[in-house]
Amino acid sequence: MFFYDITKRTRKGYVSLEAQNMKSSSAPQQWFRTYAEIINDPKLLLIAPSDRWYFVGILAMKCSAVLDKTPPEKLDRVICQQLRLTSDEWQECSRRLKEEGLIDSDYQPINWNKRQFKSDTSAARTREYRERKSLERVCDVTVTPPETETETETDKKNTSSFKKDSRVPVAKIIDLYHEKLPKLPIVQKITSARRGNIKQRWREDLPKLDNWENFFDYVGQSDFLMGRVEGRNGGKPFMASLEWITKSANYTKILEGNYHGV
Repeated sequence: MFFYDITKRTRKGYVSLEAQNMKSSSAPQQWFRTYAEIINDPKLLLIAPSDRWYFVGILAMKCSAVLDKTPPEKLDRVICQQLRLTSDEWQECSRRLKEEGLIDSDYQPINWNKRQFKSDTSAARTREYRERKSLERVCDVTVTPPETETETETDKKNTSSFKKDSRVPVAKIIDLYHEKLPKLPIVQKITSARRGNIKQRWREDLPKLDNWENFFDYVGQSDFLMGRVEGRNGGKPFMASLEWITKSANYTKILEGNYHGV
């Protein structure tokens, strides 16, 4: 499945849509994650175009907590209001979505949590952004009195770079990799390339250990990356390594779901 990132923020390979008219005062989440493979998802291709849109509406209602916070006895009526369907139309639509394995008996989207990272909440993103900005301000302050303007700027850059690098818990990330993905190749030596990849991902994409844990969990859901797909012509299956999944180009492809459902 392709879940889910319907948002105004565009990133390469992502679908950009906005969840409209689904606001909930009790729900902090107003957008959700999807991937470019939605266009070729076999389950969606088997249903009518109108049902695909109703399924997107179900995802939006899950995102805004309508499905979770509405009393069960009122849920059908609320869904009909949101999707602009009659009761009979919704019963038929829900039957078709259930038959294709898109929703369960409680109208919950199947596999919702698999591709919804914990860091996707706006509160978490805002907190992490503020923390990074706070670190940058701390790192930009040097303790050595400047002798000249040129020396001051050079020292400031060097100090900032050193302090940022010193805050990257490389060893803890490697331990987390071994814990979450024990079947993938073991890291025997922390090479400069591996250390550099980890630091780059920490600075640009995964600034907390919780983010790394979610990322490793997501990698573990890929049969291809975990070596559960037979190699070409009966050859040895491919198995990803820590160095491979942290390379910039490979990380982007993983995040976009290129290796899930292969």
